[in-house]
Amino acid sequence: MLTGACSTNNQPNDRDQIIIDLAVQSAAVRYIGDDKGRAERVLAATQAVRVVATADGTTTILDLSVYAKGLVPADRLTPQEVLLANALIDLVVVEVADKLPDGSVLDANIVKQVHHYLDQVDVAARLVANS
Repeated sequence: MLTGACSTNNQPNDRDQIIIDLAVQSAAVRYIGDDKGRAERVLAATQAVRVVATADGTTTILDLSVYAKGLVPADRLTPQEVLLANALIDLVVVEVADKLPDGSVLDANIVKQVHHYLDQVDVAARLVANS
């Protein structure tokens, strides 16, 4: 849905980027709620994903998605929370994957975009952690 809001060259314009960022932040806030402990765990998870999200010539967006979803503590969450966490990951994956040929490895530009979306999740988590 959000990729349809992007300009025709598959790069979001400024307004579209704000909308996408807001969607990522909103989903993160919804997942975190007012749980400061969860906010800290989300910050740790985004840091872990940053380490894996590199342009090393071997990591694909699918690898990154599987890794991020593996960080979701499904055994400690309600089904709704698991669905929301996975939807947040999928939102980022869809936005990034739209710019990649199927199965291709992450390049420096894609890594930059992944880090941008991780920054948006961090913004939401810090709002809760510092409240």
